[in-house]
Amino acid sequence: MLGNFSMTGRMAAGAVVCLLVGMAFSAMAADDPNAQPVPNSTRELRLPDATSEPDMPEEAEPDMPDEAEPVFAVRPARSGESCQRQIFTVGSATVCVSSILEPQLGSRYGSVNLTDGRGSTAWVEGAAGDGIGEYIAIEFDAPVSISGMEVANGYGKNADLFEKNSRVRNFSLSTSRGDRQSIALRDERDWQTIGMSLPEKTKWLVLTISSVYPGWKYQDTAISGLDLR
Repeated sequence: MLGNFSMTGRMAAGAVVCLLVGMAFSAMAADDPNAQPVPNSTRELRLPDATSEPDMPEEAEPDMPDEAEPVFAVRPARSGESCQRQIFTVGSATVCVSSILEPQLGSRYGSVNLTDGRGSTAWVEGAAGDGIGEYIAIEFDAPVSISGMEVANGYGKNADLFEKNSRVRNFSLSTSRGDRQSIALRDERDWQTIGMSLPEKTKWLVLTISSVYPGWKYQDTAISGLDLR
């Protein structure tokens, strides 16, 4: 019984001593400003902010297919064409005609007369007969949109020559995009405006004589002026 009491006393005394030493150490740490805090063995886990969202990679723009370039047919050409550079309201172009009447009495009948702004000159085709199938081909420097044309029909130098020579009754129009139209002209010397419905731009345009108003003396068919807008 005494032995047990002595052992219990010794254990209690040891506990008291440890408590006193710990209290003394804490007091010394509080008095020393340079004392380092004892690290906590349990690490704090840093959790992500609940309101923040992780960075997501930006979605790449889908690749769009390149717009297809328009396809323009090659203009059919006839051997012996005569071509000259000319300017229309829609732009500059090379004008080729299938034939030209030979000069007579100092007058020339080339395609340049179509855009010279003078009613006293004319393009006159030079084929046999009334000129059915003869044409004016206009090749533009760049594709253009055309909504209409202005035409001075016949040989407009004077009323006598107008009646003597043939005039265009109908043109057959074709373009590089495959458009086909019939263009009807009036039998008069004044400028006439013709509306056209071409849905797409064209690189070239061909006006082919398909019918005429016959002249009472000559079969040559004439056009004194032409513009495209």
